[in-house]
Amino acid sequence: MRLAKLSALILAGHAWAGISPLEEGRRLYENNQFQRARTVLEKALRADQSHAKVRYWLAYSCFALDDLECALAHFERLDEVMAKDPDYLFAASEVYTRQARQLSEKLSSLPGSLARKHQHLSYRHSSSGDTDNALAELREALKANPRLPGPHLDAAEILWSLKRYDEAAKELEDELRLAPRSFLANLRYGQHLLRSAKYRDAAPYLKIAVAYEKYPEAHQLLAYAHEQSGNAAEAMAEVDAGLAAFPQDRDLLEMRRSLRSRHPLVKPAVPSQIPIRLREEIPEPLALRARLRKHPEDEEALFWLNRIYSAGAAERFERLEKAAPDSAQVWLSKGLNAEFAADFTEAEVCFREALRRDGRRSGVRFSLGRVLLLQGRDEEGMRELREELKLSPYHHGAYYELGAALVRKGDAAAGGPMLERSLDLRSGFQPTKLELAKAYLQLGKAAQSIPLLREVIRTSPQHETAHYLLYRAYRGTGEAQLAQRELEIHRRLLRSANSGAKN
Repeated sequence: MRLAKLSALILAGHAWAGISPLEEGRRLYENNQFQRARTVLEKALRADQSHAKVRYWLAYSCFALDDLECALAHFERLDEVMAKDPDYLFAASEVYTRQARQLSEKLSSLPGSLARKHQHLSYRHSSSGDTDNALAELREALKANPRLPGPHLDAAEILWSLKRYDEAAKELEDELRLAPRSFLANLRYGQHLLRSAKYRDAAPYLKIAVAYEKYPEAHQLLAYAHEQSGNAAEAMAEVDAGLAAFPQDRDLLEMRRSLRSRHPLVKPAVPSQIPIRLREEIPEPLALRARLRKHPEDEEALFWLNRIYSAGAAERFERLEKAAPDSAQVWLSKGLNAEFAADFTEAEVCFREALRRDGRRSGVRFSLGRVLLLQGRDEEGMRELREELKLSPYHHGAYYELGAALVRKGDAAAGGPMLERSLDLRSGFQPTKLELAKAYLQLGKAAQSIPLLREVIRTSPQHETAHYLLYRAYRGTGEAQLAQRELEIHRRLLRSANSGAKN
């Protein structure tokens, strides 16, 4: 009720102050008052659903509050009107990326031997170049569900990349028995048959692939199969069909020129009927989100949403690179991906390049400071965080990282106020509560750490470190029985974690 009244007062004050709801929402966002910004902007959007800038800053506010699903819903509705805006493309790519990572962790941590979990784990191994474990996970996926389309195709793609073509062909045959109209399985198996000079045999598979109208290369392969089978007219017709779908493709244009020069007297065949166009069947994101709200451990929904969000992130980053090549946004995005992959040296290079291109962009020095801290270069890292706070005096993350670094160095007297400021700006951020509790324990203020640790445990009951710190806090206040209880919980969680690691 108080928040609603406050929002009404803010909105009522716009006319008197001459400030639009958009300007007020953006000001609140830039002051790290994300929930208030969200309230103002949501009301403004209800008044005008078509206001793109209001929706844009509302999406940013939801993003800052870690309400990624809400942020994504708003960003998706902006895609047409802001298709080439670098800031939009950067933010949308990051939201998709974070959503995909969260879903990846949920799927990977599901209990039991589940087919989709193993298939997803194979992607993680494959992305890091670990093809042996990727193939092992796909074998586990097929043990869990031998009738599942996908794992055979994934195995074929890995084997193909390793030039183990005969093994790949066997996997493709198994996949086609399960999914006879699979685009990639038909395309790749057609390629395999062309490599074996079985041109007539390849054509039926390649015809299915071209029906999807996904890649111009599929039309080239089918045209090649026709020509090598002695049917130049069909080859020409296929190239023309490819150019109807991809009119600017240089390879198809060159292939048409080459075919005409080799067969000057041949006219393209006339198709007897319009070919059926196929579409890949991918579940709708809205339906998948609804399934997860009802069943948070829905393996199928987690798997598909992760794939959809990963593709969304990649597609928007590709557009960002085209719209603003070598921009600060591109380098910042590259740095964040390198940091996630624990390549802190590469992340530092990217963040420094982003800083060189836009020294006033909020968040760049923060990101640079964080990776410097992760490399153990505390003084450099803290210097960058202080510079960030000059640019963004309400950046709760910069206060948190700076305060935590000072506490680690044993200077809780300096770190504590930084963490308190971070908590003032973002009261729900659990890591700040944990670090501030450590600071209070260092300062001999055990009683002040207890409510913070209880709050962490309330939301994360299995938080091993929080239970240990609470044991120390109770011991500091002389509450021996409560201290013993927390120590026993900590030991039980530690034993469970060690047992899980061994398994």
